[in-house]
Amino acid sequence: MMASIAEAKPFKRSYSGWIVATEIDTNGDGRRADSVTTTEKGTFGRATANWQGELEPNPSGTCDNNPGIFKFDYVAVTGIEIYHKGDGMAWGLDQGTLCSNPLFGTFTFEVHLVLLGGTGRFEGATGSAILSGEGVGLAGEPGVRATHQAVGGAIEGEIFLAP
Repeated sequence: MMASIAEAKPFKRSYSGWIVATEIDTNGDGRRADSVTTTEKGTFGRATANWQGELEPNPSGTCDNNPGIFKFDYVAVTGIEIYHKGDGMAWGLDQGTLCSNPLFGTFTFEVHLVLLGGTGRFEGATGSAILSGEGVGLAGEPGVRATHQAVGGAIEGEIFLAP
């Protein structure tokens, strides 16, 4: 009898939502994390998600050698996605960066994620994804951490569903 092989499933989802500043310091370095709530739609249907991310300045300082665009590295990212039937996926950080333009209050980011686990149809699944997007700060002053931001983008990757 042959052992079952996990089924590879490519996926893509779009999302939009809000980022709010928190008082949570995920790693004790004195920097606070942001909390993100999104609605998503795509390959696996509709979902709501809660993400948390913490940044630190990148030693190179800028993105694309532009002195007005500042580069940050993600030091922590976790995310929980819950689909309409209650199935869920938990994601964690592999690596990621954010580029911020404080003059206009805009930012772009790309985060490489690893699937940490799942429930329901995603139980036993493994995989990876790239979370990318852009946003704009809705509160705060130039050069100061915004307290409320709009965000949108896409999540694209591949998971291996348990047989």
